[in-house]
Amino acid sequence: MPRLFLAWVVLTLAIGAAPAHAITPTDAVTRINALRVQNGLPPLVEDALLSRECQAHARYMALNDGWDEGQAHGETPGRPGYSEGGARAARQSVLAGPAGWTDPHPWVASPEHVRLIMDPELQRTGYGEQDGWTCLQVIKGPRPELAGQVFTFPGPGGVFPEDASALVVYTPNADVTFTDPRLTGPEGAVPITSAAPFLELGAPLARGTTYLAEVDLNYPAADCSRVGAPPVHPPCPDNFAPWCYASLADYVPDWLPAEAAPYDPVLCKAGERPPASPDATVKAQVVPHAWQFTTPGAAAARCAAAVAAPARMKQGLTMRVYVRMCGATRLTAEIFRGSRRLSSRTSRVARFRLSTRSLAPGRYRLRVTVGGTRISRSFTVRV
Repeated sequence: MPRLFLAWVVLTLAIGAAPAHAITPTDAVTRINALRVQNGLPPLVEDALLSRECQAHARYMALNDGWDEGQAHGETPGRPGYSEGGARAARQSVLAGPAGWTDPHPWVASPEHVRLIMDPELQRTGYGEQDGWTCLQVIKGPRPELAGQVFTFPGPGGVFPEDASALVVYTPNADVTFTDPRLTGPEGAVPITSAAPFLELGAPLARGTTYLAEVDLNYPAADCSRVGAPPVHPPCPDNFAPWCYASLADYVPDWLPAEAAPYDPVLCKAGERPPASPDATVKAQVVPHAWQFTTPGAAAARCAAAVAAPARMKQGLTMRVYVRMCGATRLTAEIFRGSRRLSSRTSRVARFRLSTRSLAPGRYRLRVTVGGTRISRSFTVRV
């Protein structure tokens, strides 16, 4: 069942000014899709019904000098232009006015609006505009096929809009918290704070510049459904044994959520037994994530070697490291305490693990050498 939520509104203070320009629903969706695709986000489909409902609400706003006081996302029965479809659109849309459409879209300066418009789980939308008042539908539904993926805005190689003030990190189907956010440019570190799903900038970014963003994604323990089992939970990672049925008589599941996708039962092979349960639990984990983006006026983001690794970890755990190798065929990873090297390993793949089981609680340094670049990251081992 689609999730309903209260969107936000943007009031453009342009008293006496004409709208920037009016555009059609198809044009609006095309422009937003260009921005989504540029940032590695799945494009949207224009829904004619959603556009008609948004147009009805845009007309309501135009007839009533904007949204109703105390009820921005609604319509009052009896007021000019009221309709059930328009009221429905008001509840599940982002709204703006009275200046009309401005590129790249009217909500670019609001992180909350950007989060809703660029959400990878958003699939269908509709747009309406009347006398400078605009409405864009942002209601989304579950997309289990996106589970386990990480999306960002701006995306890898994307462009950070001039009026924006925060990065957005999306982890579909996962309730993730952020720690240790880092943003680095040619002049060094840029202050940044985290409050999932946002990474809020503490200083303006330079124009025509490439930046490297890094953050630790903290995934809680969660239930998952094995491949071949009823999709009650998000799908388990590939390293979990699949589920099979001893016979077709066992196939009919006791319960499935209404939005669960159809699945094909797999019968066990001769001598094969299914796991003890069709469901499993993915342990809590910290996954580092890093990507590059540019600001307007910059050349396309060049490949720069980078390392993402957790800044804090419990004693006895294994460190997961990701390295952007930029064409290099191998790398060296070393752990130091002070100037003393405690361990070293080489890897031919970008994702690998480092054992820290012998490390006592304290402060350490990870040094990765890839190509001609040497990168250091500090980390803390705690009890």
